[in-house]
Amino acid sequence: MSTVLRIGLSPAVLLTCLSTAWTPAQDGNEDFPLYNLRPYLQSLTSTSVLIASQSKDEVIARLQYGPDTSMELRLEEPEPGYDHLFRLEGLQPGTRYYYRVTHVGVQLWARESFLTLPGPGNEVNVAAIGDSGTGSDEQIELAGQLDALEPHILLHTGDTVYPYGVP
Repeated sequence: MSTVLRIGLSPAVLLTCLSTAWTPAQDGNEDFPLYNLRPYLQSLTSTSVLIASQSKDEVIARLQYGPDTSMELRLEEPEPGYDHLFRLEGLQPGTRYYYRVTHVGVQLWARESFLTLPGPGNEVNVAAIGDSGTGSDEQIELAGQLDALEPHILLHTGDTVYPYGVP
């Protein structure tokens, strides 16, 4: 049985609630493990998005992106770093964009895509899940139901920690 809950939050309010950032521990230990972390999206709106990644090595990151698979628009960081963040603004509402991040000399990530949220006054479909599990038949069925709902945003409430980092 599927339940659809409609709430009256604007996309901007919802995304503000979802924004997170790493904060150093209060004990003064600012060490944070570094991974070659594949690119991920943050703060998606109808006209902007942040594309972030992390590298184990200090490298320059490059971004190719655009509204078609040729991804003719390009950005590059001015200097090497471990944490990489590209802010894209002036995007069109309800539009699919393709992107690829490269950690120069280390990693070329696969082409990915995202869909900007609909413009103001349009409905935003949100789905929420937790404990995505290990791929049981029931979980795969639920994934199919979620896909059929075509949510603009999928909230994962947690429990993604598994032995050795894999479900």
